Amino acid sequence: YFGVKKLKEQVLSFGETSLLLRDLHPGTEYTVEIQAENSIGLSETSDPVTFTTLEEEPGASPVDVKVLALDSGTLLVSWKSPPRDQWNGVLKGYYVSYKVKDSSSRFSYETVTKDDVTDKDEEEVTIQHSHY
Repeated sequence: YFGVKKLKEQVLSFGETSLLLRDLHPGTEYTVEIQAENSIGLSETSDPVTFTTLEEEPGASPVDVKVLALDSGTLLVSWKSPPRDQWNGVLKGYYVSYKVKDSSSRFSYETVTKDDVTDKDEEEVTIQHSHY
């Protein structure tokens, strides 16, 4: 929860019936209300209209990545989520890639999906493979 933020007030001339909202954050819910004005004053606000902007890829990488060899074929990889203000929506999972250092082999991938991800700030995956 990031708190309630008031959008910038924008005054339109008579006859204008639309407004382009700019500089909104991705994956964020907003509420819009409109008032009419005449020489006497302002109307009540309209019913609020709520919308959510489209998500974008996270703006930052996971941090504090650690790798622990549990045995010759098992690694425990742990990390902390990127800062929340860089999520740009809801985190749905992580891709963990690995390979033998300085080898020409391709990266192998492990996927940690939303079902595996908790609400904790720290996540982990155990990788079992005969050859890293």
